[in-house]
Amino acid sequence: MIKLKNILLERPIAHFKKDIIIDITVNKTKHAEERQSRDAGFYFSDEYIVTLANKAIPQIIDLIIKSEITPQTHILIKHKDLNMICVLNYIGYERYKLDVITVMKKFNFKSHRDTKDIYINEDTNDVKTKKLFFTIAISGAGKSTYLNKHFPKDVIISPDDIRKRMSGDISNQSLNIAVWQETYTELQTLLDTKGTAVLDAINVSNFYRVMALDKFKDPSIKKIALVFNVSPEVAKQRIANDLQKGVDRAAVPPDVTDRQYKEFNDGYQNLFTQFDEVKVI
Repeated sequence: MIKLKNILLERPIAHFKKDIIIDITVNKTKHAEERQSRDAGFYFSDEYIVTLANKAIPQIIDLIIKSEITPQTHILIKHKDLNMICVLNYIGYERYKLDVITVMKKFNFKSHRDTKDIYINEDTNDVKTKKLFFTIAISGAGKSTYLNKHFPKDVIISPDDIRKRMSGDISNQSLNIAVWQETYTELQTLLDTKGTAVLDAINVSNFYRVMALDKFKDPSIKKIALVFNVSPEVAKQRIANDLQKGVDRAAVPPDVTDRQYKEFNDGYQNLFTQFDEVKVI
């Protein structure tokens, strides 16, 4: 599912050609929710949508100059299986506004016959080439189990593993500053050498999540959230079962799990603007 918010982002994108300027606006229509529901579990931030739409601006300007499109024309911008339906509006004085009204994931989507199709080249050098994954989940949600099944072990960085390496105790919180400094360093090394890095941590606090994401400002990095929405009671039982079996994991107290779940819910909506893509597991 792709989530849009009504005029959440309106940003002028200045591409000058014969004095033509086009602004891009993400503007949800009444049909957008139904279209989004066709691909539940996937979200793209408005910033990412604007970035992709911006790649089509040079082609749109050429079409305006050639009189092949006019105001009120519907435009389909296609990038792989991502489809953005837009409307071009004329503001005045050679200034236009491109309203992105619907976004959906569908590989073989075909537009209406009166719609102008524009394709974004997959090989363009401004497409993000590195991927940074953040798990978003309370302790005991099953994130490590999922990651071990879906990612190579050598791209996963766990602060718990680093904590054990530094102190000998996976539950020792006394070296957190050093642990997180090393976590960020190892994530960056993986991005530089392998192009993919996965942070295996709860990341439920909006405040600390923003701080962590701010460490990775390289525009070539696509930031992806993997969200696990598990009830606190289920998570607590999993933790208790693991500890009883002697699994080497952090002994998270029940009240801490409850606090994590509150932080998870409080910051949930912010995920869609913090990440380029959000996948609900």
